[in-house]
Amino acid sequence: GINAEYGQPDDLFLEKDYIESLCRCKNFQTSGGKSGSIFFKTLDERFVLKQVSKTETLSFQEFAPYYFKYLHTAYVQKTPTALAKIIGVYHIHFTSPNTKPFKMYLIVMENIFYNRNVTRVYDLKGSLRHRYVKPEEDSTLLDENLLESIFTSPLCLTEKTKELICTATRNDSSFLASVNVMDYSLLVGIDENQEIVAGVIDYMRKYTLDKQLESWVKSTGLMGGGGKDPTVISPVQYKNRFQEAMKFYFILVGHNFSSLWLADSETLSKGMKKEKGDGSDAQDMTSSKQDEDKTLIEKISAIESQFKSHSVRISPTTIVTASASDPSPFNTARHQHSLSK
Repeated sequence: GINAEYGQPDDLFLEKDYIESLCRCKNFQTSGGKSGSIFFKTLDERFVLKQVSKTETLSFQEFAPYYFKYLHTAYVQKTPTALAKIIGVYHIHFTSPNTKPFKMYLIVMENIFYNRNVTRVYDLKGSLRHRYVKPEEDSTLLDENLLESIFTSPLCLTEKTKELICTATRNDSSFLASVNVMDYSLLVGIDENQEIVAGVIDYMRKYTLDKQLESWVKSTGLMGGGGKDPTVISPVQYKNRFQEAMKFYFILVGHNFSSLWLADSETLSKGMKKEKGDGSDAQDMTSSKQDEDKTLIEKISAIESQFKSHSVRISPTTIVTASASDPSPFNTARHQHSLSK
């Protein structure tokens, strides 16, 4: 198609824009991870470059055709996905007469926090084994950090937005399990506008023999872990645990919460009338029960008002808000939308 703003085909503009972005990068420090990988970020904040192993590169090459087919199907059928898109995979080989040969495998990913002022970040795997870090400024928090703050700073969503993010992560984890991939995370950021930005990352590693051995050793307790399940388990087990954790991590709030209590109180009142008859005692009990329910509902509403329901933005290709007039998940900006093609 023709880009109205630039008067040239989108694909040509994107290729030029992409190359210019990669030409200007800076070192990017991350916290919370254990891979020891080197990270870079383009100066325009559009892309993140991550060093990966040769094993991860070969692993991705094996399931890449299924990966692109999955993204294409999601784009065409408009099914929710939270995969942070991998834009390119590269092998850099540099030689010089005065230095040792330099080799590095790199992936280029979209920066899901692009153009966002993110104030809090979580890396969530659905595991509680060694998933806690000491909270510090600019640190990436883990699963146990989230559970520690779930009563003071919960991730609150309306029913519609929670259903979307759970559907997206369910779709993605089911796909990754089908290609024998595990050990991925949901990266979640909360920006200054209390919007949640989320994307599934680190999904390049398949469940190979070394990972199976690691899982067995950790499950025996020889490496500690306090009896908790190891982070690395089979893809199907990992998928199931990941999906259940995402349901629990995001707290459901909104007007539907109070209406459920109202419906329940009406049912109880009708049941009391049927059991006790229409005498004055039954009426008094019903009236008293309704007063108690009203007080309880007021307390719940007061608690709800303390936690502003977050909006959700599932990776730069999917935008969702918590308002009553949620746009389509694929109403996106031109340059963001085109990345998933």
